[in-house]
Amino acid sequence: MEETSTGVQRAENYPRASQGWFAVGVLSALYACSFIDRQIIALMVVPIQRDLALSDTQMSLLLGPAFAIFFALMGLPMGALVDRVSRKGVIATGVAAWSLFTAGCGLSSSYAQLFLMRMGVGVGEATLGPGAYSMITDYFRASHLSRAMSVFGLGVVFGSGLASIIGGYVIEASMSVGAVAVPLLGVLRPWQVVFVSVGLPGLLLAALMMAVREPPRRAPVAAVEAGGLWRQLSRRRHAYLALMGGFGLFSLFGYGAGAWLPTYLMRSHGFPVHQVGLLIGLGTIILGASGTLFWGAFNDRLVSRGRRDAPFVLGPVIGLGLGVAGVTMGLASSHALVIAGVLLFALFGAVWSGITAASLQLMTPGRLRGRVSAVYLIVNNAVGLGVGPLLIALVTDRLFGDPLAVGKSIALVGGVVLSIAILLLMSGRKAYLAALDEEAGAAVEAIRA
Repeated sequence: MEETSTGVQRAENYPRASQGWFAVGVLSALYACSFIDRQIIALMVVPIQRDLALSDTQMSLLLGPAFAIFFALMGLPMGALVDRVSRKGVIATGVAAWSLFTAGCGLSSSYAQLFLMRMGVGVGEATLGPGAYSMITDYFRASHLSRAMSVFGLGVVFGSGLASIIGGYVIEASMSVGAVAVPLLGVLRPWQVVFVSVGLPGLLLAALMMAVREPPRRAPVAAVEAGGLWRQLSRRRHAYLALMGGFGLFSLFGYGAGAWLPTYLMRSHGFPVHQVGLLIGLGTIILGASGTLFWGAFNDRLVSRGRRDAPFVLGPVIGLGLGVAGVTMGLASSHALVIAGVLLFALFGAVWSGITAASLQLMTPGRLRGRVSAVYLIVNNAVGLGVGPLLIALVTDRLFGDPLAVGKSIALVGGVVLSIAILLLMSGRKAYLAALDEEAGAAVEAIRA
């Protein structure tokens, strides 16, 4: 494998495809693990509130801010770390940390303890995104990058789907089964057992991560020396704003609607909780996986045919699909129509993640990718997980003043937020192409040097 005198891998040389896809497979499994650990709490609201005597406000802080704020705070330090040291080492350490904190949620017997454990989960998970995006970009050419990122993004699909299925049955079990004695851990409630059960296997995945080969970095050094993170973001602010802002608003709607969808289906349409878990879980796994792979491959095909602006062509189409899903399921008057809306939401709910990640990596100098990825993840999670569920709740409580109006809130928030997102994406195309041209020029200069 040929390298420059600075130890940077030449842009035309890449690791073997088998190494790249093995790494993507492991990273996707870690991503699934992270979303199970992150999202499982959403379907255990009822038993946790009952056993710890929590209000809706206290519970909402556990669902979003306790995780999202500390995930965001640690994003930039972790991004800087993966730009400088072994990325697989940082990721493996983070996986072990969030797995132990998830298991710690199951050992919590008070609100304060559970809040602290959720904070720890956020800190640990802050390592995965920046490290994974940076590594995958150094494994794959631009014409295959969206596909690889989309396969990595399948972790969101499978993790969210499994969390829904597991959570649905846990709630049902908790209604009829009391505390159980667990060897070495004492007497635990069913929801506590779930936290321990989904947390500890992550330690095995942390060990598996160490089997992944660290790819040489393909960073044009001159581009890094020209300025740091904030200079890069400032110089290309229009392109970054379009990508991070537009797709970040997709995330706001996705997290917001996803957080309230189980409650909406049970409260307004009378679905039993296990049916809610199966509908959302299987829909997410089957349709979400199919959609994510299709749109990632479609983006790569457009890029290979010379449409470097593919994310700005496909993004508005995906936004329109999400909007139709939100209106359909939010305003549905029958079970058949609400199910159709939920399935459409599952189909489009995560398909943009791989496209966004690939686009950001391609327009960013190699040794800044970890930090730029961290900024993106901060925006994505702070706006999505931190604001999305809260915004829908506020519209329900303050605007409609009716708990049964949560479906209308989903439809309204989706219509407004996704319209703004589409306009942002449409405005950033030329700035994105200019950033790609500059980055390609820097890469050529690095090769000649």
